[in-house]
Amino acid sequence: MPRLSRSELEGSSLVWLLRVEYAGREFLFSSLALPPGGEPVDDNGTVKGVDGLIGADLSVGEEWALMSTISSARSVSFDEVIFPVDVSALVESGHSLSGGFGELALWRVGDSYDDRRVFIYGRLTSPEYGAEGEPVSFTVEENPFDDTAIIPKSTHRASEDTWADLYEGEEGEYYPIVFGEPGIYKSVTGSASDVSGSRALGAEYDSTQILNPMRKLLIAGHAVQASTVKVYDATSDRYEEYTPEIVFDRLGKLVTVVDISTTSTITGTNTDFWIQWDGGGALPNKERTEPLTGGGDLLEWFLLQSSLRVDQGKVSSAKQFLNSFRFSGFIDSPVSPWEWVEDNLLPLLPVSIVSGSEGVFPVVWRMDATVDQAVASITAGTQGGVTRDSSVSYENSPLSVINEIRIDWAYSPVDSTYQRFTVLKGTPDPDASMEVANYYAKVSEARFGNRATTLQSAILYDEDTVLRVLNWKLRASGFLHRSVSYRVGKSWGWLGLGDVVSVTDSDLSLSERVGLIQSVTWETEETLLIGILLVEDPARDMI
Repeated sequence: MPRLSRSELEGSSLVWLLRVEYAGREFLFSSLALPPGGEPVDDNGTVKGVDGLIGADLSVGEEWALMSTISSARSVSFDEVIFPVDVSALVESGHSLSGGFGELALWRVGDSYDDRRVFIYGRLTSPEYGAEGEPVSFTVEENPFDDTAIIPKSTHRASEDTWADLYEGEEGEYYPIVFGEPGIYKSVTGSASDVSGSRALGAEYDSTQILNPMRKLLIAGHAVQASTVKVYDATSDRYEEYTPEIVFDRLGKLVTVVDISTTSTITGTNTDFWIQWDGGGALPNKERTEPLTGGGDLLEWFLLQSSLRVDQGKVSSAKQFLNSFRFSGFIDSPVSPWEWVEDNLLPLLPVSIVSGSEGVFPVVWRMDATVDQAVASITAGTQGGVTRDSSVSYENSPLSVINEIRIDWAYSPVDSTYQRFTVLKGTPDPDASMEVANYYAKVSEARFGNRATTLQSAILYDEDTVLRVLNWKLRASGFLHRSVSYRVGKSWGWLGLGDVVSVTDSDLSLSERVGLIQSVTWETEETLLIGILLVEDPARDMI
């Protein structure tokens, strides 16, 4: 079901549908008895017959938590599902219930079955059954972050199968996947300095050539966007510029190499070479308009390399904001795409990755949101049926507050050192050029005292992005944000996670307080619980 508007939800009839894939067929159960002729019909005109009732109250939702980069696995349990077949006989014939899958969806009566909104899809766990006609119980449990993919692939590596004249020291090494523009780091003024960049492999070596035995270097296990690159000879500490050439290895894999057989500056007898991408980026973005360097583009690329189910529409809609963060780096050892994202990218982006009806997607933490950006105004006690369901609680404690953050960045992999660091704090040392003043840090320190932390990142090479990361982290972790829940009617079901709203509740002395939708839970087909994160912003709230 696409996100319906408020008017489409008002006056509609909603039904939970449970689809079970088991023993080579599908079974369909509903939360309400449907009249004859009222069964769902798909886009092809096929009537989806209902096999029975779910027989239990459901509470299904989606949520995210501030400073938590992923949501937990979701599950829904069913206790009284009666199948129109003898389940015990099917089990004895080899059809284990644990091998089945379930899907829970919300369907608006009258819509196509294909427009249902899927909330959860996963394996049947903890099943219990009895004789024919007796209720079956089980839990539908999804594990949306179980990534079975690996990059680079096992065949994307240097060997005698892939290169006839491979330098023997490279045997078994993986082709690097390179993104952004590693090899240079940029200040906010635009000035650039050198680091070692991404590793190059000796793809062609001729020992009969005394002066220049290293003939070709493999610089990326894919086609690249750069028109020129600089080869850094780590032994002699010299650079030389070359034009990349896109070729195929002996197994037909498209790769990028540079021919250094006529070198005049670097030393062809050396074997430790690195690539500085100052003549354009490595991997191009999806639109092929610039290097794959924006945080949104990178998140999308890695998710699509994974085996995870991905909501590409929601990923795409978040890209514009996330692309203001820019990263560079390379991968030259096997890793699951999701594991890489979780370890390297998510700690630097203000997002939680959650699982939704179409797959995983990012929820952006808009810590800088203002009331004029609100998509809805939620007022407690109005005719819209908005009633408070919880006390106001704090998301964190004073012990978890951070108001001075240092990031070590501009990583040089050739010697495993960081060339730069930046500190965001309330009152910087006037003689320390790497310390940056921040209003929010100053307010937080006045409230909670100085609380500092240090981070390191091997994919940060852009000072503007470093400051962006420090700013959102300070605003997220420097204050005690609050949350509160309201019970609303189904007409509010159009709200999505991360949406900016304003909250007015005279009982809590709240007047147009800016909040973010943190959870949406369908208690029944008619009512929802909406959890709202009240974002603390001293500068905004003093106006």
